[in-house]
Amino acid sequence: MLAATLSAFLLGLQFASALPYNQTAGAMSDIHHVLYDPRSDVYHVYRQDGSLYGRLDRETFAREVEYESLQARAGSSCTALSVDEAMKLPGWGKIEQYAKDKYGTPTCIDDNATIAGKMVGTSGSVKLTFQQGYSNSGTWSVSKSSALAQAVTFSAELSLPELGKAGGSSTTTATFTNTISSGFTTTVNNQATQEMSMNAPAGKFCCGTMKSRSCNVNGQGRVRLIASGFIWFNYKDKRAPVNDRNGAKHYKYGINILNALKNKDDRSSWLDFTGSMKASSKSDYAASCK
Repeated sequence: MLAATLSAFLLGLQFASALPYNQTAGAMSDIHHVLYDPRSDVYHVYRQDGSLYGRLDRETFAREVEYESLQARAGSSCTALSVDEAMKLPGWGKIEQYAKDKYGTPTCIDDNATIAGKMVGTSGSVKLTFQQGYSNSGTWSVSKSSALAQAVTFSAELSLPELGKAGGSSTTTATFTNTISSGFTTTVNNQATQEMSMNAPAGKFCCGTMKSRSCNVNGQGRVRLIASGFIWFNYKDKRAPVNDRNGAKHYKYGINILNALKNKDDRSSWLDFTGSMKASSKSDYAASCK
């Protein structure tokens, strides 16, 4: 029976319809496994090709391997996990086996708005001020929390559909807590104020027209929490790797989860949320004098 401890086991975030998740890069992806010698308190770190990355003391290992490279990639969107949480990963059984093998529809309202012009001095010039663009505000509640990192607060980039516009989407950053019924809001505002000046013929009234659309819709979304890092397996007896019986023997072996779980689904958990959005779009501005 293996006893597992967790060290620098971190989570990244991915929204279901966002851009593809950036694959792990740098030192983390280059490391295949780690051996720990408790007598000398030294970590022997090996690359994917079997070459030695380095022999590091505890402080250097924590700085170069466990934390710095991961935090540089994911920043505040990472949090440490407990062993109990790690064991809830869909692919936990594969991690244990790996260790054994290696070492053992919206509602919208359309309207046409009229914008009156304002005379500029006595020159006969008219200035029209108007807004064009898209805005969206949403109110959401977590309907199903992730089994990982309970009650932890995250920030994630979400992709929201532009209501009333086929294929359109906008991105925004939301902060939420991984707890049932916790609420959060999203805001997108791409509207910009613009001005137009035009000459007003004598006796003519100049104005602008614009198409306006307001939409209300209920919605739902998902946030993906993806685990990465090292899982430490503590053995009661010193042992060499299965494929190297004459190799150095250790009590502790650190496994890179990316090597044990190639499939991202096996190291992921989802957070679901539901809520509603209100959106407004203003477009197709035109000016004329009558």
